[in-house]
Amino acid sequence: MFPRHSTLLISSCRKCFHSIVHRSWCSQPVPSKRNLKSVSKDQGAVSANRLEKEVRHFFKEIGSESILSQLPTELLNQRPKQTDCLYIATAECASIVRQHVTAGLSADALLAEVNPGPGLLTRELLKDGVQRLMLVEDDEQFEPVLRSLMATYRDVDWSLKVANFNGHWRQVYYDSEDSRRKLQDLLEGMPRKRWKDEPNIRLFSIVDSTRFFKAMMGCLANQTGLFSRGRCEMVLVLPPLVYVQLTCTKAAGYAMYRQQSVMFQLLFEHELLGTIPRRHILPWAAKPPKRKIRSERQPYEQTQQDEWYLMRIVPRKDLHDFCLPDDLKLLRFFVYQHLISRTNRIIPALEKWIPYCGCRLILNQNYVPSIASAADKDQQLPFYLPKSLPLRRNDYPERVTIFTKFGELTPSQILTIFNDFISWPEFRQSAFVQSAEQNQLRPMSLTKRSSSDAIAADEDDEREVEKHPTR
Repeated sequence: MFPRHSTLLISSCRKCFHSIVHRSWCSQPVPSKRNLKSVSKDQGAVSANRLEKEVRHFFKEIGSESILSQLPTELLNQRPKQTDCLYIATAECASIVRQHVTAGLSADALLAEVNPGPGLLTRELLKDGVQRLMLVEDDEQFEPVLRSLMATYRDVDWSLKVANFNGHWRQVYYDSEDSRRKLQDLLEGMPRKRWKDEPNIRLFSIVDSTRFFKAMMGCLANQTGLFSRGRCEMVLVLPPLVYVQLTCTKAAGYAMYRQQSVMFQLLFEHELLGTIPRRHILPWAAKPPKRKIRSERQPYEQTQQDEWYLMRIVPRKDLHDFCLPDDLKLLRFFVYQHLISRTNRIIPALEKWIPYCGCRLILNQNYVPSIASAADKDQQLPFYLPKSLPLRRNDYPERVTIFTKFGELTPSQILTIFNDFISWPEFRQSAFVQSAEQNQLRPMSLTKRSSSDAIAADEDDEREVEKHPTR
């Protein structure tokens, strides 16, 4: 025990120390909000200048520095996370793309190039003798360059449209006269063919997110937009992560094998053509954060800074043989509703719509062992495929129990269960039809849902997957 006078001395010293610290802290000038903003702006300017120097140094090393004078400065000093406007910036990259875009293209076929920019790929296409060319450019700064190029090649059937084609997915959330007029102007001049005919148009673009493909799948299911005039063949450049998310199999797990994977493989045939150096495309992508690899998607987020994939997709010619056009909307709702969770089981989910229907799936009287499916098991295919697999009729799972999940089925098996589901006599009186109709009307309603809300919803979905990397 301390004496009483020692305790008083210690308490007085503490009071003096706190008063001195308080006076010294209060004497320091408090930075104003204006100063903080100026500091952040200065840091942003420094990072932008550093990025521009890095871009110019890289293009000088590969001998393509002259093209930078034809590009806006914003493409050099910005590193957006996602953007609708990406441009080919080297002749080497344009030559690689040209070989795949013009392969097997007939002389009278219409070729559409999205975001041609300074026209590097356009000049390569003209060297191959393309006679019908449609340019869709979002940035008006490139319009004079493209107009002068059109004046040089007068024997080519040209058309130039100023529109944001890659951002057309935003129009899904609007139902205004202006959006319908823009879409009609964009489709003007495109030929119209029957679904069984060869593709009516070949389109090239660079996309960096799955939102573009979600809008495409919605247009195909609704027979609207680009697919209201027939089948459109597309040659696209996209990040490895997006490619794997679209083409992976059920072996990839819930973090990769989602609703868009099933719908994409049901509606489209795809083929991996090659790779493109990512730094030959401007603007450069944002650098992913450095962290430990804890899920299947992180390696592709880190490696997509080096190379992007060149991919060919075309709607299935025999799609309507497996699913009637009027049932495509129901199929889309069926897939997105039942694959929303990795724990969603087949029989409990379907019995919510039609009670006591699970016994039909358990008995599975229509199941016939498929020789092709046994061969596929022996091949041990990877969870992402270089080419798409054909759809099969009556592709039932070998055994369905009360614990079988939708995520354990292949896209062809999900389509078979859907066709059985809509053929049951109780289907037309079930709540599924009404829910599907309400879901179709929701994006077209006059609600105040903006494109920013749609972006936020997609980002929430991506964050949910990142929270559960082991799914």
